[in-house]
Amino acid sequence: MLHTCPRIFWRTNHTQQLEVDNRLGRGKKKKKTRRGRGRSSSSKTTLESSEPKEECTVINISKYILTQDSVNVLSKGLTFSPTSEANAFKTKVDLFRFYRNLHLKVWYHQSNKLLNSTPELNFDTTHDAKRHFKPKSNFMPMSSNHTLIAFTQKVSHDVDNMFDKRQNRIKHNLSKRERDALNSLTKNEQIIIKPADKGGAVVVMDKCSYIIEAQRQLGNNIHYEQLQRNPIVKMKNELRDILSFGRDQKWISDNEFAFLMNENPQMPCFYMLPKIHKNLEQPEGRPIISGNGSLTEPCSQFVDFFIKPLVRDLPSFIEDTTDVLCKLMNIANVKNCYLVTLDVASLYTNIDHQEGLLALQHYLSHRSETSPPNHFLLSLTEWILHNNVFLFQDYFFRQLKGTAMGACFAPNYANLFLGHWEEQYIYNRSSNKFCDKIVFWGRFIDDILFVWSGNEEELLQFHEYINTTNPNIKLSIEHSKTSINFLDLTISIDDNNLLHTTIYRKGADRNTLLRADSFHLRSLKDNIPFGQFQRLRRICNNDSDFEMQAQDMTLRFRARGYSPMIIEKAIIKARFTTRSDLLEKKKWRKDIAKNNSRPVFVTQYSSSASEMKQIIKSNWGLIQSDSILKDVFPEPPMIVFKKAPSIRDKLVRSYLPGPRQKTWLEKGLWGTYRCGSCSHCEGVIQSKIFCDLRTQREFKTNGFINCNSEYVVYRLQCPCGCFYVGRTKRKLKERFYEHKYAIRVNNEDYPMAKHYKEIHHSDPSSLRIQGIEIIKKSIRGGDIFKQLLQRETFWIWSFKAMDYPGLNEEIDYRPFL
Repeated sequence: MLHTCPRIFWRTNHTQQLEVDNRLGRGKKKKKTRRGRGRSSSSKTTLESSEPKEECTVINISKYILTQDSVNVLSKGLTFSPTSEANAFKTKVDLFRFYRNLHLKVWYHQSNKLLNSTPELNFDTTHDAKRHFKPKSNFMPMSSNHTLIAFTQKVSHDVDNMFDKRQNRIKHNLSKRERDALNSLTKNEQIIIKPADKGGAVVVMDKCSYIIEAQRQLGNNIHYEQLQRNPIVKMKNELRDILSFGRDQKWISDNEFAFLMNENPQMPCFYMLPKIHKNLEQPEGRPIISGNGSLTEPCSQFVDFFIKPLVRDLPSFIEDTTDVLCKLMNIANVKNCYLVTLDVASLYTNIDHQEGLLALQHYLSHRSETSPPNHFLLSLTEWILHNNVFLFQDYFFRQLKGTAMGACFAPNYANLFLGHWEEQYIYNRSSNKFCDKIVFWGRFIDDILFVWSGNEEELLQFHEYINTTNPNIKLSIEHSKTSINFLDLTISIDDNNLLHTTIYRKGADRNTLLRADSFHLRSLKDNIPFGQFQRLRRICNNDSDFEMQAQDMTLRFRARGYSPMIIEKAIIKARFTTRSDLLEKKKWRKDIAKNNSRPVFVTQYSSSASEMKQIIKSNWGLIQSDSILKDVFPEPPMIVFKKAPSIRDKLVRSYLPGPRQKTWLEKGLWGTYRCGSCSHCEGVIQSKIFCDLRTQREFKTNGFINCNSEYVVYRLQCPCGCFYVGRTKRKLKERFYEHKYAIRVNNEDYPMAKHYKEIHHSDPSSLRIQGIEIIKKSIRGGDIFKQLLQRETFWIWSFKAMDYPGLNEEIDYRPFL
């Protein structure tokens, strides 16, 4: 038997491969004929002969009439990426990150050798090392390894040559008219474009209707209140007090304090997704608060880290569809049972703060860890809940009840709240007299599935009972003795009283599969069909269901432009996977040391992606030729491409600014001007435009700049044609004075002063200054100084200010880390 197993294994796989080859036309070739060329017309598969029409995924409920080109663009889906050309500056920034990664690995490799040779030195093994909550570092060690330096210089040189030689001829996946339509939609301020709350449709709404719906929701005084002013200063002071106390008590480290105390937060914003599945003409909006970069975001992540394991221990916890399928397999017989689903109405916005905190306190008491203590985590959570402040139309609001949908900890917080409710009223036999009727009970956040062994009257009584347990929890019910829909499953009972599952699609669902002509990596698109057929194989527990759903999925892929060969190959591959293997929870073992040894270059996917990949691979031999670097980098780098900007990135915005107030600046008074009341005015170059002194390419100034403007990127010019690019967060005239004073006193720390000493005899009277960009302060806040540093770096690179006649001595890409 031991000798026959390999042969059986070979035969099985050989048979599978033959079937794949035959289905794909790679088997024994037929003799060519004059008409059929080796195959008759009747042998064409259904995949080749049928060309399904693509369903419309655009729903226009606005007064704006979309052109056919606009409809064509939106029908491609919000995930569709138009062809994108490589951006030279962004590529430079990506290369800097890659080089920094290489230098860091060399530096840590040398540090580890030092630590291993010095026993008294060791790394920190406290809770801070385990939690990984620390602010982003901009540490940039410079290796003395000449080979590494040569590699970075050679790659940069080759990339520069690539951009210098590239031709502006790229093959677009949108027609000229479609590109114009996309640009027109981007500039249209009368409409709002959002993905539907469910189903994947693209919804076009009137801006005024969207605002009216938002005002209706925000006018609910039970859930929201409008604030008269920006409360960010008060919020920061309260948070600093909580965190300082925690740091003093050694509950959090200095790194964690710096991570949690966001000194330059961005104000969250309110937006909605239209619920067209409930009302197509005047849909309500699902409220979501986008909190990226907000003051509460780091604290939300910190709290979520500690409560996430508690959620997984809940008896009703359902992780995903696969978890549901595994749990259903353990139910042996459902004779005379009802399949029931419950949906909690508006769970996130209806959680009372005190009840939510009590539930959190209850489950935190089950923690085995003591640091940070439970009351510290509760204090942070309470601060988050009471400071859920956001913007809409430049007005400040605070959420009074519930948690924000969009907050990092919100799903797990809501899970624990309902888990506590279940513990009191579902699993508690003294409270729930129907406990024995529940064969199975599972919950995915606010969606509940259970199997009921009682009769229908008892089920309705149970539903009435649970709706009286908590005024903030209202549940709608659906039940059936034959089949029920839950998540993306249709669960049914067969004649043998066994459960069966197949895929479920809502009536509002649209075909949102990524189109085959989207500007994504070919390997990614080629693997999407197999992933979807594998999903069908996992969900459908009998072959006939799988085959039927596979036919429907095939039509969906064909409608999105996928080739019959790729689809057929994916189906055959999915057929040979077993459902039991797909349902098995795979625990990926990560070899940390191995992963850390392999550097990663991450850049945006573009028309130059293959060239970029080839440049790094062709020069990697330099690294391998060095015995030290070969030990640090035993494997070649991974080249990872981020997705190109999609239609969603271009059209969908979470922040909707308020109406612009017209000022005298709108009359066109943009540019650099003299203030007319200071001694530095005569040195200011007045102009609405500025140009690259090398190429004479003209640029428009992005706003009004004068001597008193702050947060300005400027350019100094001397009569001989030399120039220097700088920035200031103070008044422009103050920075100009410093440069002139440095020239007078021969302060060679200033490049322009050094130049004047050598050429112009330290006389600053001929020095001129021009503002080229002003960083405008946003009502949302954010790190404006970081933006200033980034724009200074951009203009130094753009003007090649590091090369003569530019006088900048260095360019710093660290603001982009």
